[in-house]
Amino acid sequence: MPGSVHHLALSVADEDELNKVKELLDEKEVVHSGIVDRDFFKSLYYRHSHILIEFATEGPGLPYNDVEQLGQQLDLPGFLEPRRAEIEGNLDPI
Repeated sequence: MPGSVHHLALSVADEDELNKVKELLDEKEVVHSGIVDRDFFKSLYYRHSHILIEFATEGPGLPYNDVEQLGQQLDLPGFLEPRRAEIEGNLDPI
């Protein structure tokens, strides 16, 4: 939908900090996703009004040793690998 915000992503240092967010939401009885492993980072989601709020760890990050490699391939989390051909088929070249 044009003009709307899907979600707001906020960074937390690591999984310990993410657990602190989870504990705070639990104390306030806020419904949330629990910690979700996204392969490249871990997240926790909850809805505030109509906005989805995401807290995401800073790491481990993408598996690159050389910044020159960035952007050379499409990195997908494991759960999307079975759909790689479909996803790549829908991308416009840049």
